[in-house]
Amino acid sequence: MARWEPNARERLQAAAFELFEERGYDGTTVGDIAARGGLTERTFFRYFTDKREVLFSGSEELEKLIVSAIASAPKTMSPIDVVVAALAASSPAFEARRAIARKRQALIAAHAELENVTVEREQARFKRTVGQRWTELVYDGMWFSPLKRSLDTFIEDTQRYVSGDVRLVLHGGRAVVSGRRSDSSLYDFNLATYDTGDSFDQSQAKGFIEIYGLTAKLSAARDVKFGNGVDLSPVKPLPTNVPASA
Repeated sequence: MARWEPNARERLQAAAFELFEERGYDGTTVGDIAARGGLTERTFFRYFTDKREVLFSGSEELEKLIVSAIASAPKTMSPIDVVVAALAASSPAFEARRAIARKRQALIAAHAELENVTVEREQARFKRTVGQRWTELVYDGMWFSPLKRSLDTFIEDTQRYVSGDVRLVLHGGRAVVSGRRSDSSLYDFNLATYDTGDSFDQSQAKGFIEIYGLTAKLSAARDVKFGNGVDLSPVKPLPTNVPASA
């Protein structure tokens, strides 16, 4: 049967990237990947623990190649020469994975752009903090920790509306976004423009300016009180009914 063919891993990886490009990461299941590759889900799990591993599969092989080359280098070689020799020895693996790396780069860039228009601002801001802590937990081997599981739940919730189409230009080893659209986008042109006919009442901005500037005003007043600032309060006009001096 097809699932016993020796290139099953490569077929699964190729199928996964095709589906990620067509349907998006969240819209693709392990069953979809196995079916596109002409294999079974059981075969998929022989090579990958989940679909996330497909994106970064192969890095462990590169690490083994580099470590092996360093370990086998003559002791008379300088450290820099050892590193250069190790990279040269692993260069065929880099070349073999160049196409996959470009696809992965494009997918990551496209996903980030969709997040920019579909994830609420405060969610996105906090997600960066969560991402940093998530990385630390994984680096420390805490993959199955309660905190990591909780962070996974938060990250999954932020991806609920991350869906759409992204147009990319691939040039010079980079993936540059040239267009994006999403039915679940939070971007509204009528709220983002100052043209005549926009739907935002500009007079409402005054209240926000007063509220957000309140702490700055209090801080400036304190500086003036203790002689560390300049009093910029309006000068009161002289009364008009003051009698002339004798």
